Amino acid sequence: MKALVVADLEGAAGVRNPRECFPNFEEYQAFGLPNMMADALAAAEGLKDGGADEVVVVDGHFLGHNLLSPGLPEGVRLSKGSLLDELKTGGVGGVFLTGIHGKTGTPNSFSSATFAPFVAARLDGDVIGDTLFLSYLCGAFGVPLLGLSGDWVACEEVQWTLPRVPTAPTKTGFDRGSVRHHAPEESRKALREVAEKAARAAAPPPSKPRRPFRLELAFAEGPDAAAAASACEGMARRSGRVLAHTGTDFEAACEFAACAVGALYPGWVDGLGRRAVPEAPAGRTAGGLIDLALFERFYGPSAPYWSD
Repeated sequence: MKALVVADLEGAAGVRNPRECFPNFEEYQAFGLPNMMADALAAAEGLKDGGADEVVVVDGHFLGHNLLSPGLPEGVRLSKGSLLDELKTGGVGGVFLTGIHGKTGTPNSFSSATFAPFVAARLDGDVIGDTLFLSYLCGAFGVPLLGLSGDWVACEEVQWTLPRVPTAPTKTGFDRGSVRHHAPEESRKALREVAEKAARAAAPPPSKPRRPFRLELAFAEGPDAAAAASACEGMARRSGRVLAHTGTDFEAACEFAACAVGALYPGWVDGLGRRAVPEAPAGRTAGGLIDLALFERFYGPSAPYWSD
């Protein structure tokens, strides 16, 4: 079996400060990246212990340029593309997510967001986060979600929607900007054990949305919604701050989300399963960095919680 590990950063064990999440800051190199890689490796080693022949690690944070190949053990390699690229290549037996965080509107989850700051998603009327979206994208290729690790609240959220998927909590968030750690080494030991058991067990069925489905993206501000609607012409209908895409093909829904998010955050990959369109960083991601005013607003005490 070839298994994929899709690694995010905010929900990784040991990550505790917003400055660890973005390359603008020293803390990103000192603490964020090592913890992100350590969680991904723990999952990869567990999957191999459970019988995976090959494990491919997909970088699923910010612009997807966070992880480095040196130091990876035998049988584990870093993907040159996105989750969607690997799914299209074929031969994938299952996907394990690490570093997950809560969806937009989750008040007690560190760095809670869906896809990108100040975006929310709803599928057939239910507010969803990155994990459920990625599980449906995998399901479109007949690939099951094997398990995941991350923020305790995010893991609990998944248990309500995907009860057969095992989870390994790494931390308990107080709010979007602060967190209480679980011991990182103990968390990674549990993560490795969960990944090993997931690889040995009968895989859960691939996730499938109802058909036809309706995927809606809501934006905090009208100008953001207008920019996203312009980028998604022909793929969605706009009503105020909400864009709605209706269809039966979840890969097409992924394209819609990538275009909408890319209008505001070019090159962003967090939670999308592919790179946002356009791919070249500009505006809020210019120079491969996050806009500092946006960063301060997102983690500030007045940042809105909403999910319309």
